[in-house]
Amino acid sequence: MLAITRQTSVFATLLLIVTIAITFVRLYLNPFDVELQHCPYLPLLWQGVVSGVLMLTTGIVVNRTAVKMGILGGFGTLPLSIFGFLSCGILLSPDLLTASAAAAMVAFGQMFMLKSIVSIDDKQSLFTGTLCLGIAVIIYPPCAVLIGVLLVAIFIMPLSLRKIIIAFTGVALPLLGATYVHWYLGGAITDVPQAFVNSIMGGSMMRFDSFPTITAALVLLTALVLIYGVINSFYHQYSMLVTIRKTLQLSAWLLLFALVGVALPSGGVTMVAVAAVPATMVAAFAIDRMGQNSANIIYALYLLLILAHLFLY
Repeated sequence: MLAITRQTSVFATLLLIVTIAITFVRLYLNPFDVELQHCPYLPLLWQGVVSGVLMLTTGIVVNRTAVKMGILGGFGTLPLSIFGFLSCGILLSPDLLTASAAAAMVAFGQMFMLKSIVSIDDKQSLFTGTLCLGIAVIIYPPCAVLIGVLLVAIFIMPLSLRKIIIAFTGVALPLLGATYVHWYLGGAITDVPQAFVNSIMGGSMMRFDSFPTITAALVLLTALVLIYGVINSFYHQYSMLVTIRKTLQLSAWLLLFALVGVALPSGGVTMVAVAAVPATMVAAFAIDRMGQNSANIIYALYLLLILAHLFLY
């Protein structure tokens, strides 16, 4: 049986581009009620173009991270298409620019944080990774829940006291910088933190009962794949390379915190693109570890459901 999960880099990149393009068009022509809940205004054309470029960049970064950390059986392009399925195929936020920019920063943050696992003394990568997380928080405040992954990283990596200070300095620097600039320009020093807290606490919970049927099917399929990936990694944790085990652990925890962000009143659909970054790592590992026939079936189901998503409500 032909392994459709094994693709050339050109084909996988083109598939990601096509997935981004057709799902963006679907958002403009037929947005779902749950997508309009937090942002009732559709993006401008230039915002869609910039967001598409950011999504493509994010997919490439996630794929490079997955290959470099060795979670695939060899060099592969599976994360490219999986990221497209998860970030754009399930739900899309009309606030495309914010969602894509936050996802890009989280992808870079994940890449640099995982890079610091390979080299124990690599403090620069750890600082850069946490700085990217801090920038993601400035772009979209509900991403603040992702900071919780640093507490987990203390035990996963593990982090020395010096690295803990470096990590929390990196993640706090963007907010401190924004506060200082606002104060320097004449504003109150509490304005930025207060606006930050208000933006996290505002909004309304996502209405899961308003999901289209196919969206619910995609969520269920993704949940099953992720659960399989977590169980498989836990069962084989002692036979894995330390790098792979720590990569999956950090990605799983980052995904858990991102899902908390999705459930926040201020999070919702916009956090789906952010959650797709760590979810792609776990899902790509899961599909890669399945038998060839099972992997082909899962991959084909994603393609069919996303195509059906375009025409059926």
